[in-house]
Amino acid sequence: MKSHHKDIGTFPLCQVLDGFFPGDAPVVEIVVRDPSGTAHDVVVNNEVRLAFNLFGLYEFLEADSGAAFLLHKTARPYEFRFEPVEDEARAFIPSQRMGELLALREQAEEGGDMATFDIACEVLAHYPKGLDFVEAITEVNVVRRVTRRKLASILSNYYCFVQKAGQDQWRFDAKKRELGTDRAKRKYLKR
Repeated sequence: MKSHHKDIGTFPLCQVLDGFFPGDAPVVEIVVRDPSGTAHDVVVNNEVRLAFNLFGLYEFLEADSGAAFLLHKTARPYEFRFEPVEDEARAFIPSQRMGELLALREQAEEGGDMATFDIACEVLAHYPKGLDFVEAITEVNVVRRVTRRKLASILSNYYCFVQKAGQDQWRFDAKKRELGTDRAKRKYLKR
């Protein structure tokens, strides 16, 4: 689970198979029982593919980003059971790092002119050994919501982001930051 979904109490339905939740109406109310058995009313919107009102359930998840849980169908229709499980390692962000990313978010919002490229530079500069793409998109998304395609085009288009052959780690090379973009790849850049 990504931090922004925990913040606003939502759950994207793209995480579950079609038909797992009732689809007989555009908006359906279901009951989800937490580990203690308490019932939580959750609204599933099949049109926008989001479930809403999971705040009470998310209190059982310790991690702000990378938390994971299972939903199980019960014998009763429109009722599910919530089970917290081990955090997703590649999407997990320690609380100290989360604080740093939230400070960067505040800085980006106050200035208003921090480009996604600059955010990616700041995020990857923190990791000399690099991050894989899932880790990078998770951290960049804490600062600013970005599509996977946009971040992928930034990482692959600018000379300052390097990936060694045979490795999935993206690294930031501060010496190459001023070199700009690879003109041969410019037509593929997602703006």
